[in-house]
Amino acid sequence: MYFGSMAVVNGSQTPILQNADGIYDVELRGVSIGDEMVEHNVEGIIIDSGTAYTSLKPELLQPILDKMVQFVKKPLLPSIPGLSELCFTSTSDDVGALLDVTFHFGGADVELIKETTFVEVKDNLWCLAILGSSLGVSIFGNFHMRNFWFVYDLERGVISFKPEVCAVFNP
Repeated sequence: MYFGSMAVVNGSQTPILQNADGIYDVELRGVSIGDEMVEHNVEGIIIDSGTAYTSLKPELLQPILDKMVQFVKKPLLPSIPGLSELCFTSTSDDVGALLDVTFHFGGADVELIKETTFVEVKDNLWCLAILGSSLGVSIFGNFHMRNFWFVYDLERGVISFKPEVCAVFNP
């Protein structure tokens, strides 16, 4: 972790916004699955490294679930309370063949890696690692920040994103 002048990333940037409640968030313009954009209204989403899983307001999550069901060619299992509303049995190879999920922020796209789009709950039981939010806000959590640099530059009012293979990172 770097602070101050050491925290520099040459990557995509999105403006930091302050919502009506005084909370900092960024503009979420959309989510795509493969090349297909999931339709929704532009809204704010909090980028929070202290929250484990991304959680989305129901009106944003449901269209993603509906679209994802079209691509998961496996029988769906009942949702797991507190974890996911989209679960299925599969091998890791089959999960790796699923389409990419990309969050489109204002000026920056974050394409999730397969290891963070789905989580293996137990042997061959996979769930979408995006939860429903009961808080009335959407939060982009740290599980989806894996293998990315996220730099908060409050002076310039931006968050920068850059993919990084953290397992082999050598400063």
